[in-house]
Amino acid sequence: MKELKELRTLNAKIFDTSDEPGEGNRRLVARHLNPMHYDNDGVLEDIDMTVENGGVHKCGYDVDLYPDKIGYHGTAPDGKAIELELLENYVEPTIDGNKVTYPNVSQNVDLQIIFLPTMIRVNRILKAQGAKKRAQFRVKREEGIKGKLLNLGADSEGKKTELQNVEHETGNPHEKLITQTWSGKVAVMNKDTRKKEWSAKPEDIKYPVTIDPTSTFSIAANADDGGAEISKFTFTSVTSLRAAYSVASVILQNSSPPSTFVGKGGWVRFTGITIPQSATINSAILNFYGGVSSGSATFNAKVDSRQSPGNPTSAWGVINPANVVSGSVVKTVTNTTTFAGANHALIDLNVTSLVQALVNSYEYTNGEMVFYANKSVVESNIIYLYMRDRGTSKDAELVINFTAAGPSTPTDKTTFHHG
Repeated sequence: MKELKELRTLNAKIFDTSDEPGEGNRRLVARHLNPMHYDNDGVLEDIDMTVENGGVHKCGYDVDLYPDKIGYHGTAPDGKAIELELLENYVEPTIDGNKVTYPNVSQNVDLQIIFLPTMIRVNRILKAQGAKKRAQFRVKREEGIKGKLLNLGADSEGKKTELQNVEHETGNPHEKLITQTWSGKVAVMNKDTRKKEWSAKPEDIKYPVTIDPTSTFSIAANADDGGAEISKFTFTSVTSLRAAYSVASVILQNSSPPSTFVGKGGWVRFTGITIPQSATINSAILNFYGGVSSGSATFNAKVDSRQSPGNPTSAWGVINPANVVSGSVVKTVTNTTTFAGANHALIDLNVTSLVQALVNSYEYTNGEMVFYANKSVVESNIIYLYMRDRGTSKDAELVINFTAAGPSTPTDKTTFHHG
């Protein structure tokens, strides 16, 4: 199998899988959000997040570590300036691949920077009780930059931290100081009221506690994936459409009480696909992450049939999409030890029949594929679907093996991008 490098795009690779010249057998591997390549003066090269020569330069953004301060500076994928500095005395970091660790920047606290394709994750790791709970960062994000700065926190069991973030202008353009303070409390479930409340009890807090001022570089709202919900009670109806963010988002689950009708679902888009119309689809697998709380549950998957399907504008457009090719794929998800803890793992969904029906349709003119997953039946458990693996940069992936009529031509050129 040989990659056709001249057909590379930011989010995809195309391989020639033919045994003999002229057979036209191809494999397309496309990612939903995370790029596979970066533009190196007009040549698409493989992304490499390894820290070399004091920085990361083989991806969409270009940044260097400060030589005498804790943090980084450089440019985001759109060329806009970005900086982040922890205002503590400098300590020499250790570097392991794409991970930079500044040990003991303050009492019982390490600072860790992890370079990922669509974000620079910054983790302030509070290692034990008595760790310093307050930190101050100098942050610069030039106006108009895509994505946002996240300020989130959780203990080692995933319980959210109660944070206070206070911002101050510095007088320099696009720059501010952020004082980030953890109250020492985490969110726990009250067994009597079944509601979350803040607790500072030592037994409720599991160290290390991680608090991050992470910079993301993708559009956060309604960006080619998301979730939807419709709940109908005896006298009320609640409808909502929500976007998926740069971290994992639950997009499908059932409802309680059982008397409630509920419809939930999600969508994911792959853009720029140029598989020729009426090509033979030998296989098509959609990979994403998910799980089920207990037992097993099923959901339906469909593919949009329109030439240029836009993002859904209503929840009902996800739960019951009107413009789809005939048929659907039924998937059963079973709770196993694989899903223990985080309740999710990699799910591979065979969408060969859907993709074949799409490329055979009159409406298909190449460009986009939008997949829907939906459910309108109440079950006794909960299904979780994610567009990417929680806490990592792995996202949804589409792998299609197809045979075109005759050898490849320049029209095979594919542009995969997010947004």
